[in-house]
Parts: sequence; structure tokens; C-alpha cells
Amino acid sequence: MSSRLVFILAAICLPVLTWGADSECAESPRHVIKVCVSLQADQGRAVFAVSRLGRPVLAPSSLGLDFVGEPQK
Repeated sequence: MSSRLVFILAAICLPVLTWGADSECAESPRHVIKVCVSLQADQGRAVFAVSRLGRPVLAPSSLGLDFVGEPQK
């Protein structure tokens, strides 16, 4: 799986992210790949994780976004 595909899937998931939700996930049409995006409110950053057939491919990783008004660490 290319990193380009992972970033495209993460970009698709990001608009669905809401401040009150723990995690939002999207799956490929045949439920092979799953990308979850969540917000770590205590650290003010978004993270994503990717799994394939239920097994982790990428552990939770930072999206590299800084949110305005949040403290930077």
C-alpha cells in the first residue's frame, strides 16, 4: 500500500472528524483497509491509524496539523 493512498484516505476522513467524537473511521468498499482519525484534545492534535484486514498497518500517528488557539508542545 502506498503512502499516497494512506494520505488520501486520511484526507477523506478528516472532514468527518468532530470535536465531540472519540474516533471517526472509513473503510474501503470491501472492508479491507480501515483508516481512523481522532483528536487528542489534551495535546491539541489529530492522529490517524490504518489497519488492513483487522491488523494494524500504521500505529496512531500525528497528522502534523496545528490547531489555532491550542497550546503547542
